[in-house]
Amino acid sequence: NIEVVTSQLARHHLLACPKFPIDCPFCGDATITRENLNSHVNIISGDCPKTVVPCSFRHIGCLYENERCKMSSHYQEANVQHLMLLSTRQ
Repeated sequence: NIEVVTSQLARHHLLACPKFPIDCPFCGDATITRENLNSHVNIISGDCPKTVVPCSFRHIGCLYENERCKMSSHYQEANVQHLMLLSTRQ
């Protein structure tokens, strides 16, 4: 626990408190704590629907990127392209 002088409490909450809920700059979720924001927007393990993430098939050459919430439609639409990329790998 951190001890904060009462006169500095508002400042602490707004600028430093790791437990204080802040708005995600991408999706606007206001329930994310400051200490959890980085994991919320992480491109690999996060759950922010508005974070721009790379295609899971980047390692075979797909350079597509979009918001996490839009990636499922890319995967559905790019099945043939992903298979072609896989088939041409040496």
